[in-house]
Amino acid sequence: MHLSWPDFSWQDICSNNREDTIMGMEEVRTLIADIYRFMEAGDEKQLYEHSAEVMSVYLEALNDIYFDGERVEWLNQMINAIDEGDSQALVQALEQGENGDDVFLGSQIAAIFAGFRQQDAMGVVAQATGLKALLDQMES
Repeated sequence: MHLSWPDFSWQDICSNNREDTIMGMEEVRTLIADIYRFMEAGDEKQLYEHSAEVMSVYLEALNDIYFDGERVEWLNQMINAIDEGDSQALVQALEQGENGDDVFLGSQIAAIFAGFRQQDAMGVVAQATGLKALLDQMES
């Protein structure tokens, strides 16, 4: 299974301004209710089966809220590096952030995604890259 950024925006979800193929606010609310129902039932299989859908919406929200939906290609580079287990490519992708704050926030998103992919080492690399960006910014 490959996860990349969906073709809808968080603003579309929140406003219900969407096409029929795009998940709207009510569908997201239903998804959340399903997740809570599965959690209460202890149904880990269903939680796992819906994890990609939740992660996709969650990452899209992060992209739209923090990057105004303008960094999809950059974020996809991070996802591809994590999926390929290429730590050098992940560092290179993260370092393409516009400033230290972007790199740090991107590293948080990458760490979340690495955890989702059970790529703990990639999450550590992402976090270290984010911390380096903050330190570099403080020293400049």
